[in-house]
Amino acid sequence: MRRADPSLTTVNSRISRTIFVALVVGAIALLGLGPRPAETQETFAQPLYKVQDLGTLGEWSVAEGINDADKVVGGSYTNDDGGWSHAFLYSGGQMSDLGTLSGSESNALDINGADEVVGIASTSDAFTYHAFLYSDGVMRDLNSLIPADSGFELTSATAINDNGNIVGYGYNESRQQHAFLLTPYFDFDGFYQPVDNFPTLNKTKAGKTIPIRFSLGSDQGLDIFATGYPKSETIPCSSTTPVDSIEETVSGKHGLSYNASTERYEYEWETSSTWSGCRQFVMKLKDGSASGRTSASASST
Repeated sequence: MRRADPSLTTVNSRISRTIFVALVVGAIALLGLGPRPAETQETFAQPLYKVQDLGTLGEWSVAEGINDADKVVGGSYTNDDGGWSHAFLYSGGQMSDLGTLSGSESNALDINGADEVVGIASTSDAFTYHAFLYSDGVMRDLNSLIPADSGFELTSATAINDNGNIVGYGYNESRQQHAFLLTPYFDFDGFYQPVDNFPTLNKTKAGKTIPIRFSLGSDQGLDIFATGYPKSETIPCSSTTPVDSIEETVSGKHGLSYNASTERYEYEWETSSTWSGCRQFVMKLKDGSASGRTSASASST
């Protein structure tokens, strides 16, 4: 019989002792992992928030956006139409269903101070989703509110600010998903009194300053005119043109201003005391959305 090598016996003995020590240390470590005291959550003497349940349109609901008037928008499953999710507006303790874009589902993502709501909704094609704008009780496809040749298909509108600017994402002409920014055209609807809109001829005394008042829907700042505008130009007088006298002129005011209380702009059209005959005031906006004109008959008497 071959005798065991003494050196191997010594090594095996050392390994055994090492393993035994390791086991003892491991047992001690495991004993140290005994029950720990429960961690306490940080509390405050005074709660920072109160909780309000906004309810649902049928089943679950998710809030997505809120404006300064505490009106909330989001999406909620309904009990109708197969239980699809519909966009909602929560206001005055009531959750209202905003409907869809002729499809089965929708979700509202943001609301601004004018209660304009944006989001995403399915169309009549069940596999197509479009960005929407909800205002004045109507949900509209944002793709119908942009130029037909924009090259964009707007899929979702994710936010809207108080100026009516909208951001979201969609597909460009290359069918790549890109972010977009929509900037509304100025909402010009003509001039207000004391002037009458074209073709009525406004009669005034030469040298007077005529207040030209108009609205763009909201405060768009004072940089609103296209280069070279507004301007005044001579036009031929016509005996068949209706005439109306200017009931109000101003003094001591110049240029363009905005009245936040009336939400109207006012531009002071300074006529020259040397003018005679008929002239036309022409205004063009820098976004190219609209232009306006009004005419005046000026005389020295």
